[in-house]
Amino acid sequence: RSQIDVRSSDGDAGLFVSRDGGETWEAFQGSEGLRARIIHFGPLPSSRFYLGTLGQGLWRIGGDGKTFERAEAIYSDAEVYAIASSSAGNVLYVAIFQGGRGTLMRLEGEEARERYTVPLANYGIFGVVVGARRISIASGDGGFLESRDDGKTWEVISRTPEGIVLIIPQKQ
Repeated sequence: RSQIDVRSSDGDAGLFVSRDGGETWEAFQGSEGLRARIIHFGPLPSSRFYLGTLGQGLWRIGGDGKTFERAEAIYSDAEVYAIASSSAGNVLYVAIFQGGRGTLMRLEGEEARERYTVPLANYGIFGVVVGARRISIASGDGGFLESRDDGKTWEVISRTPEGIVLIIPQKQ
């Protein structure tokens, strides 16, 4: 029975795999030193999954369990806050923080397109939900937004009086 563990502590950062139910662990080749933040498993039948990092972009792990590569369409120094996939599994929505702003990217194959950017500097997108014909996001400026046209236009569903903050401990 295989298990996966993500570690981001000093000296032990990366993606680790156990093939014996957790008795022993080995680093997934190529993941050493990655500061992982989130893992996203694609919908079945795909066995591909994604690793979002703190300042090191988005990484893909193939269904064979052996391939590990950077998703080049997403900025290599982006912080990945949230990942969601379409029900068909062919489109990935990735909330990144890059250049002082939160941005929702639509990734299909090797092509990425920006779908929403938080209008205020220093605010991210912390939640993404993809359903049939709609995308919903929660942004750090307090907005809860929804799109019914694949992110071309957005409607504010509600807004908090204060912003939303995600605190990520910095490596000492």
